[in-house]
Order: sequence, then structure tokens, then C-alpha cells
Amino acid sequence: MNYRFIGFHELTESHTGIYIYNTFINILNEYFNLKFNNILSIIRDNASNNDIFIKTIKKQKKTFYDIRCTAHIINLVVQTILRDYILNTKSKKNIIEYINEFINNEDNDIYIFDNNLDNIIIKLRKLINLIKYIQENRKLLFEGIEKYKREGVISSDYNVIHIPLDNTTRWNSTFNMIKTAIDLKQPIIYISKNITNKEFKRYILIDNEWSVLNELKNIFEIFVKPSVKLQRQLYITLNKSLLYIYQIYNKLEHLIDIFKKKPQSISNFYNVLISTINAGIEKLNKYFPRKLTPSLLKHYKLYIINIILDLRLKLLHFEESGLLYFYSNISNDITNLLKTEFTKLKIELKRKSTASNISFDKLNENEIYNKSNSDSDSDSDDIYIRNEISDEEYTIYLNENTAPKKIDLL
Repeated sequence: MNYRFIGFHELTESHTGIYIYNTFINILNEYFNLKFNNILSIIRDNASNNDIFIKTIKKQKKTFYDIRCTAHIINLVVQTILRDYILNTKSKKNIIEYINEFINNEDNDIYIFDNNLDNIIIKLRKLINLIKYIQENRKLLFEGIEKYKREGVISSDYNVIHIPLDNTTRWNSTFNMIKTAIDLKQPIIYISKNITNKEFKRYILIDNEWSVLNELKNIFEIFVKPSVKLQRQLYITLNKSLLYIYQIYNKLEHLIDIFKKKPQSISNFYNVLISTINAGIEKLNKYFPRKLTPSLLKHYKLYIINIILDLRLKLLHFEESGLLYFYSNISNDITNLLKTEFTKLKIELKRKSTASNISFDKLNENEIYNKSNSDSDSDSDDIYIRNEISDEEYTIYLNENTAPKKIDLL
């Protein structure tokens, strides 16, 4: 896929939608006097000023695709689900009070399970800092890793020897922190068993708290791969966007079903998680409906056409058991959508044909066949166009087998 950087302007004023629009027009004019007719689509995030920017453009050019950044939408959903527990700790004062509660209580070597996610994450961050900045703890972590490698608890090729501290504004860094801590759970416990320092012992997580971290990891993992795959420059992502969105829906709802079956003794904690996951689903539904209906297909036409034109996918996910199989006749409706777009494209190409160029508009299929056949000095007539072929190209395309999964479409 080819792309070209044509302009980058610093926004020196308030970032209003109108100001962004005017700057955008200036960039178009500077680059060989580009016009609105040269614009096929605009990809942008979901900020309100961008909404005004798009509305202003639509007054000048009604026919272009407004594509919201799917990766940004996914980020908003994650923020909605986890912000009250991980991403935005309530305040520095609360963190200090929480830490002091343990430091000032000398008898608090063993304590009751704390199902407050904020507190568990704070404790994990404190443990990581105690390992990172105290040489004895670092040494014991390394010893623990080697010990559990020898015992087969940790894979022999595992090469991580430190736990990354997260940045609370980047949820993927919190995921990496939690995942690495879970991977190194036994070496961390090994430190607590072989150290006399009470401060480290105060922050060590008990079994239930490790279980909480594992549940958080399960939530995070739903979003990691889609976020990575949909932030690429060198390949097309529109063919994957809807598929990842509805995969996220399915996995979140599956987690809710699992959480509802948890024991009554810990149901309060899981009810909180269910509530936050539902809030994330509600946020996602704001941008992508939970199910596609016949009346909604046209609104997601660009995504759907990109899926169909992926040689590996075609109608696969619109058939029974597919991710996008929302009603029994959806495959036929999708085929009709492709037919409509194909027909519109043919009409547009005919309109743009010029009299100076030989085109399929000026010669019927029989004339092309006769011309080719008369010029041929071989009997390989099957390579020429014959008038008995009546199937449209899109029908032939859909009827062909899908391509192997690993094919390089570019």
C-alpha cells in the first residue's frame, strides 16, 4: 500500500472544528491545489471538534466516507471499563493514605483479601518498585526465576527478568505489568519467603488478589490484539475492523456469563466487574451496533465491501457460525450490496470513458471476440472473451474459493 505525507501544520489557535477545517483546506491548496473531489475518505478520532470538522466538510462535499478510527474506539471502551479501578487512581492523597495504613501497622503481616482493584494495583506497583530499587530483591527475583525454570514451573526459554512499571495513561502498559507479574508470581512469592524486610511482606498479594489480577488480565487480553492490528500503516485494516469489533462483543459477553456463575461469597466483586463491562459494551454500541440489521448494512458499507474483497474472507463471516451472521438472509443481502456497488462502478466507468480510447463500452463482447480471434495465429480460442459468458465478475469472484490464510494480499 502506498501513501504520501502531503502536509503537517501546527495548530496555534484553539482547536475548534472550524479552525481545523480551515487548516485542512490550506493544506489541500498547498499540495498542487487539491480539491474536495480528490477526497475519497477521512479517517479521524472521535473528538467533538472533529465531529464539527466533518459536518463542515459535508456542507461542501456530501459524498465521502467518514471513517472513525476503530483503534481509538477500542481505547475508549477500555477506558470506560477500567478507569475507576486502574487507569485513573482516585488521587495521590488516597494512594499515600493507603500505603501509610500498611506502613504504620506493624502487625499487618497477614491481612484480609482486599477486593478493591485500585488498592491491589497500588500494591502491585509498590512491589515492583521494591524489586526494582532494592538490590537484594532483584537478586532474589533472578534466583526465583532460575529455580522455577529448573522445576519446570516457568518455561526454560522465558527471558523476562524484570517487571515493567505501568504508565496509568496507557492501559496496554498496565496489561503488560499485570501479565508479567502473573508470569513471575512464584519468583515474587519466593522473594517474600526469603527476605526479612517487613515492608515487602506487607505488599505481597494473597491468593485471592492474584485471582483478581488474572481476571483483569483476561479483560485486557480481549483488547490487546485488535488494538495492535488496527494501528498499522503498511496494510489495510478496514477489512478487519468489523470482525474485531464483534469479536470483542462476543468475548465480553462470554466473560459476563462466566462471572455470573462465580460463588456467592465473592459475587459482589464480580458484580462490579459485570457492571463495568456492560458500561464498556454500551460505549461500543455508541459507535457500532450490537447487531447489524438490513437497514444498517448501508451505513457500514465501506467496512463490509472491504471484508468481501479480502480474498481470504469473502462471505465467510456472513454465513452461519460466522462473526457477522446476524440473521438468516444476511449473506444474500451482502451479495446484493456488492452487486449494487459493482453496478454503480460500471456506470461511473462508462461515464468517464473517452471516445479516443477503445473501451468495453464501444465494443460489445462479440466484436471483441471476433477481433481477437481473427488476429490470432493459434487455436487457443479459450483465452478470448466470448459472448456466451454472462456471469458478472462479482458473481464469479464470490463463487471462487477463498485464498489461503497466509497469502500476501499486497
